[in-house]
Amino acid sequence: MDISAAVTSVAIDGDTAAITYVLSFNGVDAGYGDLDATMALLDGAWVVPHDEYCAFQSQARNNCPD
Repeated sequence: MDISAAVTSVAIDGDTAAITYVLSFNGVDAGYGDLDATMALLDGAWVVPHDEYCAFQSQARNNCPD
């Protein structure tokens, strides 16, 4: 299954970015509406924290890697 997220808004506050996104499975809107997540700026790169990644994967009922 192809899982993708289309970011619809970003609000940056220092080293944290609050994002809103729409989730799709195989190119079809999953029907969850707007979802929120937070990213962190680490060593000059925006990174999705492990907990946020796991929450994203759980929407598709996928296990989260440790």
